[in-house]
Amino acid sequence: MKERKLFPGTTIATDTVNRKTAEEVFSRIFAGGNIYSSQVTALIGIEAHSVQNWVARGFVSHPLNKQYSKRQLCRLIIISMLSNTFKIGDITYMLSTVNGDLSDEGDDLIADDVLYACFCEVCAQNGGDCEEERVDKAAYSVAEELTLLGDEDRKKVFAVLKTMFYAYRSAEMN
Repeated sequence: MKERKLFPGTTIATDTVNRKTAEEVFSRIFAGGNIYSSQVTALIGIEAHSVQNWVARGFVSHPLNKQYSKRQLCRLIIISMLSNTFKIGDITYMLSTVNGDLSDEGDDLIADDVLYACFCEVCAQNGGDCEEERVDKAAYSVAEELTLLGDEDRKKVFAVLKTMFYAYRSAEMN
């Protein structure tokens, strides 16, 4: 019997953590439309005041009709997951390298749900291994699959994926 895992930064159980599974699971979660704050906090395992604070500070766009989209949920997962290792200012600076103005989804190089799914794939290809060459290879191959981006933009995504992976693994080790 396979060991149940959690998607990084969530309370969502899965047998396999990779890009395809992340995309499938999140599509099912949002099959009925956007989700409410209580669902967001349950999926991430954080307090509502954290979500409200990050929205108020412009790190996440405001919910529409008190409901959050898949992109917003994934941004919140990323922020929550990285907040165990980085200061919030460092997280938002890193995310802004691929997403510009964090409160405006229109200027994103890569949607947050795609970024999160790519991160899950980097995790899948590395398992628990933090060996630099292997992490570089995984992050590079995942970034290269983003063929709609130019070379410079793929380099930015590559750097963000590596940083996210090392930060996540560092937090897991504590």
